[in-house]
Amino acid sequence: MPLTTPSRRSPSRRSLLAGAAGATGAVLLTGCSGSGGATGADSGIALDRRMRESAVRDSRQLLERYDATLAAHPGLAERLGPLREAVAAHTTA
Repeated sequence: MPLTTPSRRSPSRRSLLAGAAGATGAVLLTGCSGSGGATGADSGIALDRRMRESAVRDSRQLLERYDATLAAHPGLAERLGPLREAVAAHTTA
């Protein structure tokens, strides 16, 4: 009997988190490759602040993905609701 995997119409939580992690890694790598050095002195903004702002942007994008998924698949509201709320709290914080 061949093994088959169920088809998914929406991305899994794992793929969403992997995508967010990849985007964050790309941002961090990009931030270190300029001529201003690793400290980013030419930007005038501290590294920790830039990292926090990047995390907020990533959380907002993830929140938008949750909203789009819930709009397309309202039946997932009970399962995705707590995860969406955690991301919303992180964005607010």
